[in-house]
Amino acid sequence: MNLRTSNRSMLLLICFVCAFALSCDSHERLAGTYEARVPESSTQDGAYFELKEGGAGLWVSGDQEVEFKWEARNAELRLNTRGGGVLVGRIKGDLIEIKLPGAKVMVFKKKG
Repeated sequence: MNLRTSNRSMLLLICFVCAFALSCDSHERLAGTYEARVPESSTQDGAYFELKEGGAGLWVSGDQEVEFKWEARNAELRLNTRGGGVLVGRIKGDLIEIKLPGAKVMVFKKKG
């Protein structure tokens, strides 16, 4: 293996390790339970979701539960359901705004 190939391999390895480390950090930082901020005049049950450190999650609304996988990049959160659905949210401190089908947006606040 010549020096140029060795340097490229080392650079690729460093990039991979950095990307993995940043991914782990966002999982730890974002992990937790997020509760919907529902107006008091609403009769809707309080929905919430849980982000687990390993990238798994659970969305609960009323008596329905949906498992999903999640990932965060920059200020974007992506929830991928087993059925192939994808919800995209924006991370704003301890708030996450999630765009639902039908142009509805729900705001969730991190509990605790």
